Amino acid sequence: MLLSAVLPAVILIYYIYRRDTVKEPTSQLVKGFGLGMLSGMLAGVLEGIIATLGLVDYEPQTVLSGINTAFIGAALPEELVKLAMLWLLVRRNRWFDEWMDGVVYAVSIGMGFAAIENVGYVCLFRNLE
Repeated sequence: MLLSAVLPAVILIYYIYRRDTVKEPTSQLVKGFGLGMLSGMLAGVLEGIIATLGLVDYEPQTVLSGINTAFIGAALPEELVKLAMLWLLVRRNRWFDEWMDGVVYAVSIGMGFAAIENVGYVCLFRNLE
């Protein structure tokens, strides 16, 4: 089950990697994937803090409240943490020398995030059985 949670992310990274004309080192992709996984955990912590502070209503009663929950409670912390991880990966990266490299690194981080999120869902649903 864990393989089915991680495999789609790895396949997508490989697909994007193959489109790059000047290949990035595998170590950098693995680092990006790891930073993406870390970003998933950090985003979860931030979302918990936001919920604790009462900034969002996780049982929204109105459309506006639902939009607030989706944006403030999920999208904003997740995307900001992934952006921070991308910045950490590329800021002093000697291999980051063309625009496609940014795509490859961003995908590796995004797929690390997706993989850890999928693993979390698999573990959650497995416990519900």
